[in-house]
Amino acid sequence: MKLPAIPSAVERAIASVVSVFSFDDDGVLVASGGGVVAAPGRVVTSLSLAEHARAVVVQGTRQWEAEVDGWRSLWNLARLDVAGCDLAPLGFRASRTLRPGESLYRAGVRDGFLLDVTDAVVSDLTRFSGGRPYERSFLLGSSDEGGPGDALLDREGRLAGLVLPASRPPRTVAAPGEWAEMIASRQIEAEDLMACGLFREAILMLVEAICRQKADCPSLVGALGDALQSLEQHEMALPSFRHAIRLDPANPWPHHALGVSLARLRRFEEAALALGEALRLDPGNEAYSRGLELLPEKLRPRA
Repeated sequence: MKLPAIPSAVERAIASVVSVFSFDDDGVLVASGGGVVAAPGRVVTSLSLAEHARAVVVQGTRQWEAEVDGWRSLWNLARLDVAGCDLAPLGFRASRTLRPGESLYRAGVRDGFLLDVTDAVVSDLTRFSGGRPYERSFLLGSSDEGGPGDALLDREGRLAGLVLPASRPPRTVAAPGEWAEMIASRQIEAEDLMACGLFREAILMLVEAICRQKADCPSLVGALGDALQSLEQHEMALPSFRHAIRLDPANPWPHHALGVSLARLRRFEEAALALGEALRLDPGNEAYSRGLELLPEKLRPRA
């Protein structure tokens, strides 16, 4: 169903929503769907559209050849390198700020190259833990219309989710927008390096990503602090955590991470403030509660 009116911010964001066509070795079209420009020259789409020999990205009357240069099979997302694509990247909406029942706009290509915008509703949020400190969720909707890679936009035109292939109709499953941001910025490769204990290599990759394209990405900046903290470089980690807090003050994780590094530096009064703020933002988090054990007894909050 067409929406009676589309906010101007959504209209502008649609310019960064693309269609993706996949071809086999013989040039036969085998899959099509949507995608979004998530970083300069980088499109993020459903992995199901990037498993073939050739991909073409289309926006309006323009088209570009694309190559797969990264993916995360666990999330069913892929990153396409689209040489010559000068479309502006989308902004992103943190999934933890979404609430069930919130209305979104679903943008995807219908009937050839016609871009269609319909209403969508987040009916549920499913927590997902990938072993990293950032909380994320799968988004669940109630519509089975559209196709993989469709963009879910909020009223400000920010990417809230990217639709994945249907698994249990009529439910729509979407990956949260920040997953697309992580893949576009190569943060996911850096986190994989950290999971393997290759923190110095991860730091180099994160610094390059921050300098080139994503200095305002809270999770990317926080991941740099995380890597430095893992090397016990707590003093060097502090600016990254503080910058992540400035970018996203309502996110409890950088407050907690800042408090941990301050406690390791024996700056306990500052640590108590940061750890307390993390718990204020997320009172039921057991990991944040355990962080208080780093403080001297006299600085811990009384039960």
